[in-house]
Amino acid sequence: MTGGLAGAVVAGIVAVNLVIYLGVEGGYEAGLGDVFGHSVVLGIVVISVLVAGPVLGVTYLRRRRRHRDVAAVDAGMGGQGHVRGSS
Repeated sequence: MTGGLAGAVVAGIVAVNLVIYLGVEGGYEAGLGDVFGHSVVLGIVVISVLVAGPVLGVTYLRRRRRHRDVAAVDAGMGGQGHVRGSS
């Protein structure tokens, strides 16, 4: 949940900055209708960023936790680590 929230916040910031940078009338106050009125491609990009942000945030957090769990297991093995193919 934390990764999704962080991703949503970052995505919101990126989307607003895209809208401002590309000159949509109203800047940060512009709605999706204004963005699509300015450029359909920009509207699709903004929606894609807003959807991808939480997904990437959750993916990042899950990979980070998995990496931490593997590192904890390796540390418990006396620093020997795991060699593929060994039992």
